[in-house]
Amino acid sequence: MKQLVFFAFVGLVLLFSPLIAESFRAYRHIRICVPIVDSYMSHADKQVAISGEIWNSWTKDIQQCVRAFISWDTLFERYVTTIPGAQYLVQRAIPSLLPVVKIVRTYTPLLEAWLPHIAEISGVYGKRTYLILLQNNTELRPTGGFLGSFIFVTTEGGRVTEMRAEDIYAPDGQLKGYVEAPEPVKTFLFQQGGWKLRDSNWNPNFPEAAQTMLWFFEKGGYVNVDGVIAVTLSAIQDVLTPMGDIYIPDYDKHVDAETLYSFLQSQTELSFFPGATSKRDVLGAAMRSVTRAINDLSYSKKKEIADAVIRRLDSRDIQIWMKNSNVQHALESRGWDGSLRQTSCESDRCRSDALAIVEANVGINKANCCVDRTVLYDLWFNPDGTATSSVRLQYQNHNPVTPQPPKFYGGGYRNYLRVYRRLDATMLSSEVNELVTPRKDISIEPFPASGFVSYGMLVDVPGGGQTTTTVRFEQNYSPDGSV
Repeated sequence: MKQLVFFAFVGLVLLFSPLIAESFRAYRHIRICVPIVDSYMSHADKQVAISGEIWNSWTKDIQQCVRAFISWDTLFERYVTTIPGAQYLVQRAIPSLLPVVKIVRTYTPLLEAWLPHIAEISGVYGKRTYLILLQNNTELRPTGGFLGSFIFVTTEGGRVTEMRAEDIYAPDGQLKGYVEAPEPVKTFLFQQGGWKLRDSNWNPNFPEAAQTMLWFFEKGGYVNVDGVIAVTLSAIQDVLTPMGDIYIPDYDKHVDAETLYSFLQSQTELSFFPGATSKRDVLGAAMRSVTRAINDLSYSKKKEIADAVIRRLDSRDIQIWMKNSNVQHALESRGWDGSLRQTSCESDRCRSDALAIVEANVGINKANCCVDRTVLYDLWFNPDGTATSSVRLQYQNHNPVTPQPPKFYGGGYRNYLRVYRRLDATMLSSEVNELVTPRKDISIEPFPASGFVSYGMLVDVPGGGQTTTTVRFEQNYSPDGSV
């Protein structure tokens, strides 16, 4: 019996020896990270700036840690998933290991890719300033929602040195003179005095929209900005969900992801008058409370928040533009820059297509809180070498005719709809509830740089009602095999 146990033990050692050896090698590298983390925490606690020299030293060691973990994790994954009972044994022996491995496994590739850019973003090489635009997607606009507020952020020496919330009307009121607005903005938003910052996110291609918005901000006194980050209300709610209850001591109020918006809205409307600071004050109080709450969260909750941020970056609810070309290129490669782009075929057996649907609420209300839509896209290949397509949008407006806050902030949904297609597409017809839209009511705008053409039209969805819009196109096969 003793011999059997001995041989079984020897067999297990031999079986796991590659993993054990790799674990020791990984440990030698990973233990380097411990003093790095301690050093970083010491700098953060003491609010000491991180120099470029210190950061470069850290980066070299962290990259060794990352590579060591990836090498170890590859073997670990192979053993745990292929050997019967291995995952159970690990879970029983070291119950906290698997969750930690899962967290590190998720974010190690991301850390490896972004490590060269973190120093630039965090101001290690000099002061950096950013504008975080809070977009209310209950009132849709082309980059995500109405620009009601923003957060001005400064980083320097690897840390955030300033963060303050502001009302969009503060810089908007500093603009002098008349700025010509895009035709649909002039026609449907009934503006007086020209184009304004609050309506400047009209271009759905975020890198271009960001620079337009930045021009307005500069006229309002915000110069030398290094990046623009647009965040929708839905993204904020998703990020806040893992936090649960959040206490705002300045207002003696408990809120959560679902109730935060109605609280902010009510406080803003409570004491609104020209020059009022109520919006800035309540946003600042909420921001400080959220920051404190995040610092007190467990690692697992912080991972849930990180997951939500990644998820919203992927869904374009968070879009980023950076002045630094290297950082911007990294954003583009991940699809986080919010740009309109076309796909291309890698095989002569496929055909690529391009379709983007862009909506703008020009009813100046919060109707999008309660509007559902279904998009149906059909494509037919014709024998003559053309392709015919149909885009059908079915809207259901759950708002009552008259707004009933705090649940229903909108009534009818007045939607300026733009359908983006490839440049070689020709619109055949457009119908709203089976009534043909006159050609004079359709705006056609080509964008040669991105290879798109947009077809814009007004679509009304009454409170409690439904509207169906159908747009038909025809296009030829292009020489590269695209449609």
